[in-house]
Amino acid sequence: MKKLSIIGFILCSTLVFANQKHQNQRIKAGVKSGELTKEEAQELRQDRREYREDRKEAMSDGSLSKEERQNLRQERMENSRKIHELKHNANKR
Repeated sequence: MKKLSIIGFILCSTLVFANQKHQNQRIKAGVKSGELTKEEAQELRQDRREYREDRKEAMSDGSLSKEERQNLRQERMENSRKIHELKHNANKR
């Protein structure tokens, strides 16, 4: 049973890392294409830093509770939505 939880944790961590990497690529592509202003990109990067800090704090006891996982997932989803919204707003570049 312990092996399954370790495998689950590793798999979850890998998926979260891939998601964060993808969000970073979306921000870079948005700046390059002119869909995001530099200020918008800075705001999004700050959101990502805050997520990493929240995750580090949640993991400080060595594990994530169900509530912590849900909160972190919600934060990731909000960050993703915010990237989409800022890339598709009418701000001048």
